[in-house]
Amino acid sequence: MTVELVIFDMAGTTVRDKKEVETCFAKALKRSGLNISEERILALQGWAKSRVFHLLWAEQIGDDHPEFEEKAETSYTLFRKILENHYKEHPVVPQPFAEEVLMWLKDNNIKTALTTGFYREVTDILLKQLGWNKGLNEDYIGGAAFNFSVHVNILGHEVYFISAVGRDSRGDLGLLSISNYDLSTKYVSRVKNYPTGYVDVTIGIDGFPSYNIHRPAAYDFPSLTSEQINDIISFKPDWLYFGTVQQMSATARELTCNLVELLPKTRCFYDMNLRSGHYTKDLVKELLMSSSILKLNDGEVRICCELFNKKSMELKDFCRWSVNAFELEGVCITKGPDGCVVYLDGEYIESSGYKVKVVDPVGAGDAFAAGFLHGLSKNLKLNKTCDFANRLGAFTIKNKGAIPDWKIEEVLSN
Repeated sequence: MTVELVIFDMAGTTVRDKKEVETCFAKALKRSGLNISEERILALQGWAKSRVFHLLWAEQIGDDHPEFEEKAETSYTLFRKILENHYKEHPVVPQPFAEEVLMWLKDNNIKTALTTGFYREVTDILLKQLGWNKGLNEDYIGGAAFNFSVHVNILGHEVYFISAVGRDSRGDLGLLSISNYDLSTKYVSRVKNYPTGYVDVTIGIDGFPSYNIHRPAAYDFPSLTSEQINDIISFKPDWLYFGTVQQMSATARELTCNLVELLPKTRCFYDMNLRSGHYTKDLVKELLMSSSILKLNDGEVRICCELFNKKSMELKDFCRWSVNAFELEGVCITKGPDGCVVYLDGEYIESSGYKVKVVDPVGAGDAFAAGFLHGLSKNLKLNKTCDFANRLGAFTIKNKGAIPDWKIEEVLSN
């Protein structure tokens, strides 16, 4: 057997651990005015710290207290600040022989990966302090459905993520990353004869990304057992999300069609995401006919007009036409920094966007979709739904990577 990849933990395995997290957590508790016994703190080790602060404040004042959410989020923000400052101001030391082992693996062309419970900012600080950030590749786990799933999970919705990865090192890392983003891998199958999907993304001089999608890939062949399908049916999801690229595969399309039929009360959210060479008129039409809500960008409006032999239309006219032609509940069209327009239940609104410095345009639309669906699920007023979606998309585009760490307060402060 040939070893292709070795995965290490960070704290206590490759990086010396002096209980920094516990120390900074205790400081945050004290400064927050939370008096918690050491036994209680030990019992909560391993839990996500945001969840811990919510739990502790619920025990102190009750989760129905008007200041509960603010106090929990303030405490968590304070903890993050204390932890980040600690690692910036104190030396980070590798475990004995850790660097020698990593170098030996590199010399023998064996890939290495680090997994950690640290969030991105702290991980980057540690890597920079150690000098381990040099020579890293720029691979990011992603894809529209995954990016969307992470964001709606952060927003507090339960997510069943359905996909497939290959039996290769990318697949190993993919499953690990899915878990690290607090999503279940239960419905992610492993495919023997196809590699884990990947996409080369290039940012053009105009600032827009182009995508080179490598196919066939494992995600073209997702599968669910009868037991897993029954699990999903019993879950009674409010929404089924899908895009276009993955549905090019007959296997994936058949699975989606089966779920649509088995979940007649579940609304379908179609995030169009057209990629050159990875859609057909018939497929787009079929997906539209299965959808409740359509989300697309203004460039895709022009493509749709060409696909369906329609003259160029104003966005409002396109919304009305598509709702009538495909029996949709509503349509959302994004316009980049200029915001979005939405036609839903006969109401048409235009929502202004947020102009921010573009750091990485990849994933902004997926974040927007998550924010928009969140608003619909919470029955927010349409203008508030659009504004939150615009803010989340803008926050994503001004940070590196399609899934930057974010908190509600940061998004709303845009």
